Amino acid sequence: MNIPTVDWLPDESFYGLCCRLHSLLGNAKISTTSHLLFSHLYRGFEHDFPKRLGHFVVNTEQKFGSQAFIVLNHTIAPYYLIFKDRRVGQVGDFYLDCFWHKKKLKSDKCTLTHPLKFCLECGVAEELEYGVSYWHVTHQLPCVWVCERHHTPLVVYCGNRSSWGQYGVVFPRAEMALAIDNDCTLDIGLLEKLSRAATDVWSSGDLTYVNALCLPRVYRALASSERYGGDTQTVNLEVASYSLYNFLDRVRTILPFIHMPADLHATRIFLHRILWPVTPDYDPSHLCIISCWLEESVRNVYAMSDKFVKSS
Repeated sequence: MNIPTVDWLPDESFYGLCCRLHSLLGNAKISTTSHLLFSHLYRGFEHDFPKRLGHFVVNTEQKFGSQAFIVLNHTIAPYYLIFKDRRVGQVGDFYLDCFWHKKKLKSDKCTLTHPLKFCLECGVAEELEYGVSYWHVTHQLPCVWVCERHHTPLVVYCGNRSSWGQYGVVFPRAEMALAIDNDCTLDIGLLEKLSRAATDVWSSGDLTYVNALCLPRVYRALASSERYGGDTQTVNLEVASYSLYNFLDRVRTILPFIHMPADLHATRIFLHRILWPVTPDYDPSHLCIISCWLEESVRNVYAMSDKFVKSS
C-alpha cells in the first residue's frame, strides 16, 4: 500500500500528521496504519513522545523529513532538551534524548503527563481553509494554555487513552472538548506570557544548553529585591512565597495540569526547593513559571545563567 504524500500543515504535530495519513489511507483499523507506518501494531500514535520514528522515516522513504527534523519541529521533545548537555549523545537521537529527560525528570519527581489540547476557533478556521482540523505541536507544550492566534483558552480533549497510552486516531472536535474553567482566576494576559515563555524554550531546545545547577543562583539574584522583602543579597522566603502564590492564583484552573502548588504552604515548600534545591531542577515548566513570576524573559534567564557559569 502506497503512503500518501502530503505537506506538513502550519505548526502541525507529528501525531496530527499520522491521524491525517490514517484518514487518507482509509484503513478500518488503526493497527493496519500503525503497522504500515511504524512496523508495529500498537506503537507510533503517541501524541507527545511518538515511538519508532526511525521505522517511520524508513517506511515513508523520508517523505516527511529525517528523524531529527521530525523530532525537533513536530514533537514537544525540544521543550525538554534545554537542560541536555550537547556532549551527552547526539541531538536528534530521539530515543537517547527521550530516556535522558525522563530519567532526569523522574529523579526530580516530575510527572510527564500531557493532555491533548486544541483551540476551538482554530478548528473552525482550519476546516474552512484545509478541509480538516488538526493538532498543533505548540498547543501541546505543558505551559501553553491559550491560542496565540485567537487569544482564547485552549480546551482539553476528553477522550480516554488506550492501555498503550494513546488516544487513537482523533481530530479536534468541539463535542469532544473539556473546557477549563474560564472564571475570574484565569488571567488570559498571564497565560499568553507563559505560552510565549514555553514556545521560546521549545524553539531553543536544540540550540541552547542551560546549566540547571546555575538557575537557582539566577532566581535568587532576581528575587532578592525590595519587592520580595529582601535586599541585593537575600530573599525573604515568606514574602516571595506569598507573591508567587498570588501570581499562581491568576491561573489557578490550569495548575493541576502542570503540577503546580495550589495553596500557600505548598507554594512555600515549592519555592524553597526551587531557590535552594538539593538536586537540580530539570523541569522546563518551572523555568517558564519562575521567569514569568520574576518578570523576566526565559532568554534573559539563559543569559544570566551563562554569566554565572563563566564566572564560576
